[in-house]
Amino acid sequence: MTTRLKHTDDDGDLSIFVSGDEVLFACNHGHAWTAQVSVHLHTCRHDHAEEDSPVDGPGPPTHGVA
Repeated sequence: MTTRLKHTDDDGDLSIFVSGDEVLFACNHGHAWTAQVSVHLHTCRHDHAEEDSPVDGPGPPTHGVA
């Protein structure tokens, strides 16, 4: 699956680059933004074995993510 991201201000194509804990968003029209990434691990104190879904709800899993 390919997703095309656009910079709405100038319709530029966006690219995303990740290095360590820094993310660079850049468009082909010369604009760029950086962001710091941090990971928050949640320790689950209850058993999910009898639930219908391995996730808390819509979206990515929030338990056991390394």
